Amino acid sequence: LSPDGKMLAYVSDRTGQPQVYILDLGSKKVTRISKVGRYNTSPAWSPDSSMVAFTSQGTGSKSAIYRVRIDDNLGTPTRVSPENISSESPTWSPDGSMVAFQGWQKGGWKIFYVLSTGGPAERLTNSSQWMIETGPSWSSRLR
Repeated sequence: LSPDGKMLAYVSDRTGQPQVYILDLGSKKVTRISKVGRYNTSPAWSPDSSMVAFTSQGTGSKSAIYRVRIDDNLGTPTRVSPENISSESPTWSPDGSMVAFQGWQKGGWKIFYVLSTGGPAERLTNSSQWMIETGPSWSSRLR
């Protein structure tokens, strides 16, 4: 459910492969927002309900984080995560300026963050190679 309570982001395989859709709860209009990749999951709303980030896997083996502006009639996705990290499970910072995600790098899942406009990612943790880190989240107190 979007933070403003007006829309629902969900995943459906009605096209044969998982895709991300938005349901406007007032009008009941459904819009597919994932236009890249064959396997799209993990929709996450920006704090102001203006964008949705999601995980997308194309024809290659690496997954990536994309974001789409809800008011963009073309639904043009913007890649947020860098190309050198397989990225999943996006979550927005409380102020919407960053997206945290779990990334596969050097044989293990680690937690990274990136500006919500995209760019190079920074690893948030420094655990050993064999320590698995998944499911990032933000404290609501970070403003």
